[in-house]
Amino acid sequence: GKDVTLHVYNLEDNIDEAKKLIKNPELKSMDLIVGPVYSNTFKIIADFAKQYRINIVNPFSTREETTWGNPFVFQPQPVYSSQNDKLVGYLNEKHDYSQILIARHNQYRDEAAFNSLKDKLNHDLENRKGPSTGLYHEIIYSQDSTYSFEHLASVDHQNVVIVYSENKVFILDIMRSLNELRDTFNIMVVGIPDWTKIDGLEAEYLDNLNTHVIAGQYTNYSLDVVRSFVQKFRAQYGTEPKDFAFSGYNIGIYFLSALMKYGTSFNDCIPYFDMELLNMGFDFESSGPNGYQNKNWKILGMEGYKYKDFSKRLETYDLSKPPKKFYKYMEE
Repeated sequence: GKDVTLHVYNLEDNIDEAKKLIKNPELKSMDLIVGPVYSNTFKIIADFAKQYRINIVNPFSTREETTWGNPFVFQPQPVYSSQNDKLVGYLNEKHDYSQILIARHNQYRDEAAFNSLKDKLNHDLENRKGPSTGLYHEIIYSQDSTYSFEHLASVDHQNVVIVYSENKVFILDIMRSLNELRDTFNIMVVGIPDWTKIDGLEAEYLDNLNTHVIAGQYTNYSLDVVRSFVQKFRAQYGTEPKDFAFSGYNIGIYFLSALMKYGTSFNDCIPYFDMELLNMGFDFESSGPNGYQNKNWKILGMEGYKYKDFSKRLETYDLSKPPKKFYKYMEE
């Protein structure tokens, strides 16, 4: 029901072209800018958008610094640092009796990201109700393979093994070793940062070890809304929709809805305006002078040799009344 005037500019990874574009007077009148997709040109357009107080969306970046220092930037793709929040919340809610172990290949690989995960576990992981003597145990796989796991794992409770790696060879090796122990121990593997992007992982191991992953998106083709989108896309374009098509639809529906409901200065409303979309959810948060990052991750679990979405669907807030979670004085 909203009338939209759409301006399309063909801007590739060319800084000179970006500088030329911001001299176009019609750009100052935009209510929303989506893109560009390249970091160098996006920075130029984003600085322009900040100067003229225009909200701008970076559709594909997962870099932490994308939103730094610019309160008008929106980042729909969640950054990996917020993945730890989702993981710890899930462990506290669903696995408070489980033994927690975290594994990596060696003590130097992915050190900064792994330490960030440990800091989150140390800070927010609730006291275990199960058999562990600490919040969690660490395994350096290159030093002792699964020797540490066999001595630290519980035979009475589930053992959640968080494997931090994007290295396919290492992942296959540790999954093979853990698979040999599954008759002795109840094991659930959590793969991070996002194993859904790694091709060729052994499906049998993933299924045997009840593997869970934390992913930014998941397309469930059995949902009515997804089936309807795919059918309409086929009819319109004569081909199957790929990731960019889903992303375009998600961003269009969400931000055009925000414009329609709350006007061009929708920033203050965005923290309350959560929305489940085709294959991901948008739950934006901002801190200090920075822009808005999507904090929503999906919890996927392997079941019957394919992933199933175990995430809670987002609650969409009604802005006609103050949202309860932000106003403690409201009556229950």
